[in-house]
Amino acid sequence: MTHAAPVTQPEAVAHSQPEVVPSPPLEEASAEAVEEVPEAHEASLAQHRTGPGFDPRKVEVLSLDRPRAFLYHGFMSAEECDHLVALSRSGLHKSGVVDAETGGSLVSDIRTSSGAFIGRGHDAVTRSLEARIAAWSQVPETHGEAFQVLRYELGQEYRAHFDYFFHKAGALRLACD
Repeated sequence: MTHAAPVTQPEAVAHSQPEVVPSPPLEEASAEAVEEVPEAHEASLAQHRTGPGFDPRKVEVLSLDRPRAFLYHGFMSAEECDHLVALSRSGLHKSGVVDAETGGSLVSDIRTSSGAFIGRGHDAVTRSLEARIAAWSQVPETHGEAFQVLRYELGQEYRAHFDYFFHKAGALRLACD
């Protein structure tokens, strides 16, 4: 399992206030997964909460121009990854795709994985990850979204596709240039 997180930093950030939409609820995970943070993990959390916390030697430049993108090796610890997996287990369901007409979710043969969402601020581990993502990306935590954990078993896939959405007025809405 890789513990690296690709991060794209926009060249210019619009400062408009986007609408905040609550994350979909995750079915209740086991009490152990939600409430207890293993002692071994506490040290990892403390390391990422304190000091600069970032090691420039772990940063790989993927692109410096359109988009500006970096890969931070070891962004999440193995314990953090295991924690997110444990939280997601009880909420896994067949992954959907966005219905272009309604904006809702629908099941499609192009995506065969299963997935779960973990709401923002779910517990100490997710809050620590959210703070780290905000610090690294220089985007406020309030602009973040729920974590989405995907599980692909052998032979499952998300086939090639185009991501696009039409605004209510009919204009194409682009996420990036």
